[in-house]
Amino acid sequence: MTSKLRASSLILFAIGLPLGGCFVSFQDYPLATGGSSGTNVVTANAGDSSSAGSTRGGSDSGGGDQGGSSVDGGTEQGGTAGSSAGGAGGVDTASIDLIDDFEDGDAQLSLVGGRDGSWFITNDGHGQQTPLPNGPTLPSLLMPPRGMSTRAMHTTGSGFSVWGAALGVNFLSGMAPPPYDVSMYQGLTFALKLGKPTAVKPMRVAVSDYDTTYGCRTCGDHFGSSVNAGDEFTIIQLPFSSFKQLGFGTAPPSHAFDPKRTYTVYFSWTQNQTFDVWIDDLSFY
Repeated sequence: MTSKLRASSLILFAIGLPLGGCFVSFQDYPLATGGSSGTNVVTANAGDSSSAGSTRGGSDSGGGDQGGSSVDGGTEQGGTAGSSAGGAGGVDTASIDLIDDFEDGDAQLSLVGGRDGSWFITNDGHGQQTPLPNGPTLPSLLMPPRGMSTRAMHTTGSGFSVWGAALGVNFLSGMAPPPYDVSMYQGLTFALKLGKPTAVKPMRVAVSDYDTTYGCRTCGDHFGSSVNAGDEFTIIQLPFSSFKQLGFGTAPPSHAFDPKRTYTVYFSWTQNQTFDVWIDDLSFY
């Protein structure tokens, strides 16, 4: 695997939703160890029941930069199904589909497809989460490497009693960036693994669009799916066609997921969950 382009600067943005009282933090996480080799392939559907966090927008500042969006807890009916397949870590870093392979060790996603956003951590401020506050959200070393992959994003947390916590990545940088068009893609794919077997397996993956971010009275009920992490790295495929809202948001009655106007990918957990996951090779497909 080759290293992706390095960012010359880190700019995180605030989604700017009309929701107050949400704590947003930007975390500085030193390189650590974890992970394992081997992959399976799992495609999400709506056939099983699992619980995971829901993303809910907000704005705040941290670590000297403006950015992030907050998260509100919730449960979702969802799950995973698919067939296993062998494989090694690593994606084509020259591909326009790549969001981030984490190999350069910085907080910015891969500079392809016109994308220049960055990773961030956001939570309700009542628990403990790594990466830690007041710095960039950095990937960690995989020990041993996952095939050709040497780094992945690792986040852990517990004790959140209000709405939970999330890891997110913005497609574009800036305080009020334009929406990003993902309509040429079918969905998201990434490698996922539990950091420890006692951590909760369900995790919600969601993408914010215009109507769940701005065109709403109760915002933040982003479209997404629930997936389950396992003890070994699994390749997850989430088609946008499987994305659903949780139901707490108020948006236009005819609203459906709008892939032409998107902003952020969220990986989130509800309140009172202990989570520990590794995420690698995030990409569109």
